[in-house]
Amino acid sequence: MGYVSNVIASVTSRKGIVKQKNEDNFYINGKFMDDYETDSVLASIENKSDSFIFSVSNSIDIADKEKGVFISVTKDIKKYHEKPEYKESDLSTRTEQIAGIISETGKLINSIYSDSEGFSFPSIACLLIKDNKASVISLGNCKAFIIRGGHIKQLSSEWEKTQRLLKLGIITNEQVLDLATRYGIPTENSINEIQKSEEILLEERDLFVLSTSGLMNQIEIEDINEAFKKHNDIETAVNSLVKIAVKSGAEDNITVMAIRIEKITNTYVREPVQSRKTPRKTTPKSIMTLLLIRFIRKIRKFDIRKSYPSVIAFILVIAVIIGGVSLIKSLSGKVASNKDSIENTIQDDEHLSDSTTDDNTNNTETNGNNISEGTTGGTLQNTAENGENGKTLPTKYTVKKGDTLYNISKYFYGDPTKYRIIMEYNNITDPSKIQIGQVLEIPDIYGDSSDD
Repeated sequence: MGYVSNVIASVTSRKGIVKQKNEDNFYINGKFMDDYETDSVLASIENKSDSFIFSVSNSIDIADKEKGVFISVTKDIKKYHEKPEYKESDLSTRTEQIAGIISETGKLINSIYSDSEGFSFPSIACLLIKDNKASVISLGNCKAFIIRGGHIKQLSSEWEKTQRLLKLGIITNEQVLDLATRYGIPTENSINEIQKSEEILLEERDLFVLSTSGLMNQIEIEDINEAFKKHNDIETAVNSLVKIAVKSGAEDNITVMAIRIEKITNTYVREPVQSRKTPRKTTPKSIMTLLLIRFIRKIRKFDIRKSYPSVIAFILVIAVIIGGVSLIKSLSGKVASNKDSIENTIQDDEHLSDSTTDDNTNNTETNGNNISEGTTGGTLQNTAENGENGKTLPTKYTVKKGDTLYNISKYFYGDPTKYRIIMEYNNITDPSKIQIGQVLEIPDIYGDSSDD
């Protein structure tokens, strides 16, 4: 990954007044003049990528049926643009590769047409963008400019300046050659040489302008700068430049392209730098200290005037929680108190019952009183075991819990086997089915010898 640029580009190409055909061409990141099949073209793109190629050219794309010559540097650039090695190469490598394509094509055209009447030198201005850098390649009289911060600068060769000074008589031919030797100033003799700019570090809102000689023969560099100051829309600015050139009587073909860098995004994924500091030991004390420091900082930043609703809501929630806890504790205390009271009552009742039973038993054993209807089965058994059977018979007896005919017979008769007498006398068929509260008649078997 690298840098990605948002780019807007617009190009206008128009046939010159005296020209039979528009021989200019352009390449706008994949498209060129032949795609439109017309002598007047207006095209625009808006794209986001890490790589772009733009160019305008003149007399370097030839289709001569008479001589059987079909040469197109623009199509050769497109072929290279689509190759895998292009995508894997850096800006410097791409610049050298495309410069080689242009140089080879230019030399081939010169070798074929240099002696022809009306021959024009092959010309091209090409802009390459890779990541956040750009470079310009130029040949002949096509021009490339950059506008940054309201100032315009020419990036292609400026051999015309030396020729103008020469024509005005300000300098001589010897001085032109001397300047070229000393300072590398291009001359008309260097028109067939490839010119490559240094790599340019891009900035957002940078504006590049590429043009053929048809425009620059009619206007000055500052006219270009003024057009883009006046019109923020680059398509409008490009059209205005062409109109100015046409009104000035432009005879040659005119092609102008503007490319603006809208935004540059750094997509490099940077690895986190590992700290060389010795990690501090984490202890409960250090954690509590850190939490306390953070709490104090928050308190200092806290503005109660802006937080009345939150504070009131917080207080209400706390009050509800405290009230709920108190209510639960109160209810729990009452339940526990009631439970203790019930348990104490039960214990008292049990104690009273035990005391009553003990008293009844003692009275029975000591006094030998007759058993009434409230006597229990346990009392029958204990009394019978003591042989106390001097009872007044016949009598009635109410069945209590735990009583059996066996015990009742033993109590009243001193003999448990006589329970059948009680069964028959009371019409009982099953000795196990006497009911609590059932009144039994106990016959006198001692007064009647037949029952014995």
